[in-house]
Amino acid sequence: MGCGDACPFYTGERYLDWKLEDPAGKDTDTVLRSAAQAGSGVSRMVNVQVSRVWVGGKGDIA
Repeated sequence: MGCGDACPFYTGERYLDWKLEDPAGKDTDTVLRSAAQAGSGVSRMVNVQVSRVWVGGKGDIA
């Protein structure tokens, strides 16, 4: 979640950093905004995977 910590590296895996604001200790609006951004990223990721599986596309995740 953009924590800045180094994640373990696995060869052949793809890593995404969505640059989300850390909601720890923040007000409700900030937490909801972070949750919406995470949900949007997950939706894009699922749509790309579905297009690859069902359509054979090569979509990208941003």
